[in-house]
Amino acid sequence: MKLVIADDHPVFLESLTLLVGKIPGYQVVGKMSNGREVLEFLGHSPADVVLTDIQMPGMGGIELIGELRRLYPGVKVLMLTMLEDTETVKAALKAGASGYVFKSASLDEFSSALHAVASGSRYYSDAVMERVLESTREGGMDGLTDRELEIMRLIVSGLKSSEIAKQLFISVNTVETHRKNIFSKTGVKNAVGLSHYARKHGII
Repeated sequence: MKLVIADDHPVFLESLTLLVGKIPGYQVVGKMSNGREVLEFLGHSPADVVLTDIQMPGMGGIELIGELRRLYPGVKVLMLTMLEDTETVKAALKAGASGYVFKSASLDEFSSALHAVASGSRYYSDAVMERVLESTREGGMDGLTDRELEIMRLIVSGLKSSEIAKQLFISVNTVETHRKNIFSKTGVKNAVGLSHYARKHGII
């Protein structure tokens, strides 16, 4: 997998490059200081995943996601940032980030996030999801409970009811009941509609 890293802090950029280089199956092919440089690089050199910070001069990470989705829709984006406020997290998820991890994350969590995003899945750390859940608890969202929001995220990630039940240590019947309630409260008819709803509200 070919990776491009974007961060305007040279020391962190070099450290992350060395770290990724030690993970089997990944090769850093480009190191950039902002989103505009990433787009220029991809114009002549392909990559599979972009690891990017959010606040960078010239073009930040969230704007970069929008441009990548327009110009290079096959490129996956993993946000790796110090910004932990709820609005920033939700903005990145709405923009289409495949993953979001704080720079304070452990090496194991970072590796898990990278593997998930590179394989086409999504990865949002527990700390990230807690920010989103806090927001929904404060503002409310169609009466969805914390458990329903959690199950919605798993449904949208592609897990079957049996897999969700196993992961949450609950019965399949309980998952199905939550699924019916989620569809009823959100007014959607299927998983595709649920994905659109979740993205619109910053749940994924």
